[in-house]
Amino acid sequence: MNFGLVLGVDVLAPAILAMSLIGCSGSDATSSGTKTTSGSGGGSTPTTTTGTPTSTSGGTTGNTMGSGGTEPSVGAAGSASSNCTPPMVVAATPTSDLLTNLDTDSAVSGFSPGGGWFSYQDDEPGGMLTPVNTAFVTESPGANGSAAAVHVVGSGFMPDTTGQNYGGGVGFSLASPKGTPGDLSGATGFTFFAKSGKSDLSDIKVAVSTTATDPTFCLCNALACYNTHSTVFTKDKVGATWSQLTVKWSDLKQAPDWGYKAPFDPKTVLTINFVSNGALPAFDFWIDEVSLIHND
Repeated sequence: MNFGLVLGVDVLAPAILAMSLIGCSGSDATSSGTKTTSGSGGGSTPTTTTGTPTSTSGGTTGNTMGSGGTEPSVGAAGSASSNCTPPMVVAATPTSDLLTNLDTDSAVSGFSPGGGWFSYQDDEPGGMLTPVNTAFVTESPGANGSAAAVHVVGSGFMPDTTGQNYGGGVGFSLASPKGTPGDLSGATGFTFFAKSGKSDLSDIKVAVSTTATDPTFCLCNALACYNTHSTVFTKDKVGATWSQLTVKWSDLKQAPDWGYKAPFDPKTVLTINFVSNGALPAFDFWIDEVSLIHND
């Protein structure tokens, strides 16, 4: 692995100085206002290695990742104790611009060792989402004649009176072991291929989590975590055929009305997520071939 920024010194030092003011708890994974899926593991990083591909019916390639990690909702992290100790981790640098293409499995090939894909959803009783987190699979064919892609299908996710429902989606952690950030500062953003899986098109929200939005790193706890930096591709840009979409770091914004606020830092990326844009009765989209870009 190539190593970059030492987060415990360069990024987290300001947080350590400020902890007496904001308070935090690195172990408070189920703080008030958060929801998690039932997948095994912790954080948003898969806890097992990629499984052996197996064949299933219906065109699914059966590239099973194994048990994924739990992904918290966009709810507030709530108040926490003041004894949070940020982990001393080293950010990994990518070994390839192609981060993941899903052709042989759901691992992330752009880092060594790489992370993997997962899915997550809110806890509404009527909500349904595939692929499931505990047995993540890809389907064929993928973009540009490739072997496979991830096909995201969800239904039954509706707003509730408290505004905590957020739908569901998929994402991938960049590097292993769990909680290792990726230093993507050498890129200006990334591209991916997407298409709609049905005639009733839905938006795709792309959300990028960093150490500033994850409670493990002690920056956001007292002021609500999981306010990830995101952008939305509206349904007119996600058609029935594959198209290449571009996310620039400058496109990513946090929600203005809640959560801990921090500038987007490409040196501290934990996960890249593709989710429904809010609570929807149904959504259906495909994602493939996520690659870094270096142009302005």
